[in-house]
Amino acid sequence: LISRHLVDVLSPLYPGPYHLVPQALRADQFRPDSAKEAPGKPVTVGVVGPYEAVMKGIPVALRAVERLRAAGRVVRLLRASQLPLSAEEDALCHADLYFHGRSAAEMVGWYRELDLLVHPSFEAEGFPLPPLEAMASGVPVVLTRIPSFDPLPDDAVSRVAPGDDAAMAEAAARLLDDPAFWRARRRRGLEVAASFSLDR
Repeated sequence: LISRHLVDVLSPLYPGPYHLVPQALRADQFRPDSAKEAPGKPVTVGVVGPYEAVMKGIPVALRAVERLRAAGRVVRLLRASQLPLSAEEDALCHADLYFHGRSAAEMVGWYRELDLLVHPSFEAEGFPLPPLEAMASGVPVVLTRIPSFDPLPDDAVSRVAPGDDAAMAEAAARLLDDPAFWRARRRRGLEVAASFSLDR
């Protein structure tokens, strides 16, 4: 299993033994923009995952972006998904750039464009790989408080309740409006991402 909480989910259904093989990434493939000391103007927020996958909670993130815009912030939205853009998603929140079916290598550049990643998954999610990739790229993250995201320490990410787009927008605004806090989360995120190495 890639997440310890899955033992509790699966052990009543299937006999063990279970072995935990943690997620890893090649952090050296993701490079931060070393010149970035604060969020850009306009700020660029990323949301990754298929709108159609309910457990990903993409509509929650899109509503949070709309809240940021409604509060007067100029927010550039970058979306990435395995699926093409649907009319339903576009009507909910228009993305400035929509990346469809990009390779893992192409996603490296996508992350570097961001000032913030919002990742609104529900409890069915297995592991926070996109947040980890963002952190390895020097991008602070707002994500949901779910068991599979517990391996990311509290001082490295901002957590909100699943489904709460208002709280997600508020946590995003706090990071975007406070450059010192944004830099601290960026530095800590880089440290945490580096610890999820293949050697470990």
